[in-house]
Amino acid sequence: MIYKQTRKKKTARNVVKLKAAAAAYHFLSAFGLFVGILSITVFFILFQWKNVKIHTHLEDIDKLNQEILALNSEIGRLETIRNELLKRVPEVAEQRLKMITPGEAPKKLIVPARKLAKYAKEN
Repeated sequence: MIYKQTRKKKTARNVVKLKAAAAAYHFLSAFGLFVGILSITVFFILFQWKNVKIHTHLEDIDKLNQEILALNSEIGRLETIRNELLKRVPEVAEQRLKMITPGEAPKKLIVPARKLAKYAKEN
């Protein structure tokens, strides 16, 4: 027995079906390509957006570091001014107010009994 191969005849209906199937295949492959390119583009944009955000945060950190350096230099300048003024206090007290610096600290502090009793009652 010999089997004959059955072959579809090229009728107009079969040709239209084949063309429709090919068109659908091409449309789906083009649509898939479009979706792939679109998804890659979206991921690229998100990646770049993340990098832009990182750079803006780094710029903010640099600005804050510069502000810290400026404030530290201002603190140092103000401390030197304060130290100079503290050194001048005894000089001004001696020259203008005619005060003298004691040689030693007092060992005994004499307080009148009335004042001592008054402070004892308050406490």
